[in-house]
Amino acid sequence: MFQNMKEFCSSLREKYRSRAVFWYCEGDRQVEITYNRFLNDVGQVQRHFESLAIYGKKVCLREKNSYMWLVSFFAVVLSGNIAVLVDEGLKEDEAEARLRTVQCGYLMRLQKREDQLESFMTQFDKNDPGYESPKGEQASVIIFTSGTTGEFKAVVLSQKNLANAVINEMNECRYQRWMLLLPLHHSLALNALITTLTAGGTLGLNLNLKYLYRDILCFCPELVFTVPSYLKSFLHRMNKTPMRKIQELLGCRIQAVLSGGGQLDEETAKEIQAQGLQIYSSYGSTETFCIAGGRISGKAGDVGKVCSHMKTRTVDGEIMVRGITVALGYYGMKSDAFYDGWYHTGDLGYVAGDGRLYLTGRKKNLIILSNGKNISPELLERRLCQIAGVKEVLVYGEDDRICAEIYTGLGNSENEAVRAKIKEMNRSLQTFYQIRRIVFRGTEFQKTALGKIRRGQDMEA
Repeated sequence: MFQNMKEFCSSLREKYRSRAVFWYCEGDRQVEITYNRFLNDVGQVQRHFESLAIYGKKVCLREKNSYMWLVSFFAVVLSGNIAVLVDEGLKEDEAEARLRTVQCGYLMRLQKREDQLESFMTQFDKNDPGYESPKGEQASVIIFTSGTTGEFKAVVLSQKNLANAVINEMNECRYQRWMLLLPLHHSLALNALITTLTAGGTLGLNLNLKYLYRDILCFCPELVFTVPSYLKSFLHRMNKTPMRKIQELLGCRIQAVLSGGGQLDEETAKEIQAQGLQIYSSYGSTETFCIAGGRISGKAGDVGKVCSHMKTRTVDGEIMVRGITVALGYYGMKSDAFYDGWYHTGDLGYVAGDGRLYLTGRKKNLIILSNGKNISPELLERRLCQIAGVKEVLVYGEDDRICAEIYTGLGNSENEAVRAKIKEMNRSLQTFYQIRRIVFRGTEFQKTALGKIRRGQDMEA
């Protein structure tokens, strides 16, 4: 267990000095950075902070994935400041609203010119008060999360949280070349980053999805980090890709995928396994990093084994956790989600006798019928997604009945065929589980940055 990021980085230099830590393509040139080179680059920018006497302040990073993003992030954290991570794709007013909320002191821009790092600092809020943790722990990063409601919260993570953010079982696996297909400002990306470094592996960076095929062929990753929506998109592309290219991709030694940020549906999992790939999971949230993970069994709801550094319990079916990677809290607000050292995940589920965690739904999404039955819409959504033609679905309660809003992207006759299959499915369900109203929508649902449907928004019912 590391107490802070300084301890973590010192261990990397001692163990892996000459190994490659990052790989990426810069134009037509392939670049490999060693652990020692990376930490030296970080130290250069860190000294710049010290020369400007910037300490304990919030520094915003709002850029596309790049090697310089990684250097910037580590330099901010190691210099005793707080990295405020903002999605580069946000509109200006949305990004500014987040920075105002946390009273961010500086905006940071970094670039590389002729092998020299140059930093550009712009003051944003001269009244930045820093952050005083109620636990006395030093904050390291603020990440914004909106979940499926659209309302953002600023999650404050400590140095200790970040330094120990390892995905269950992955730091002990045999893979050494891992590719990241996620925006770096996301907590799962940081989880993947810390896990790779802890294992002494090499992390391949895809800086533009346009060149994903090229990057995979050049880097030859053994394992790919991503989220369910990206996996579905990738499989959809593969279905339209000539067999020769598919064989090239699979022949470049990809052995496994790690999916996080949401549950992987059974159909997608079967497609991946049909390609001969292993599937690993990382279940957690921005507030906790990894709670459970590792190789999954394939059973419905299985998200892997609970991490050794996490304690779990269930209250009224809700999963609660405590441990070294549970966040300090939300910036500027109190929340019942953090209580007496425990974090209320809002997820419903249970831990089996073998230590595996199974999810059954979200507490806030429960449909409570007048007969006292509690229905998890997620269970029905998984069943509906297995019906041919169903691309997206949202199950909800209305007028004491269960309803489903569906997007197929197909015509009326195909939609009616889907309706008939749902009626057939209903016959296999208990009466209170049956879907009583079906609505077909003409457009896709609004989604979060990671492809999750935003519930309660843009309903066409």
